Amino acid sequence: MLFIFSVISLAALLALVEMTILDWLLDDLAPWLFVPLFLMALAPAHWFMMP
Repeated sequence: MLFIFSVISLAALLALVEMTILDWLLDDLAPWLFVPLFLMALAPAHWFMMP
């Protein structure tokens, strides 16, 4: 239970940091740039290894 909670909180913290950095770097571009980056970070590798 503690392990699951720490994984979830770590993922939320990383998402918040990534969102904040992107928002700081690319003010108005952040919303549409954050989504593909976030999906690429979370997606399984086989999504990007199509035959």
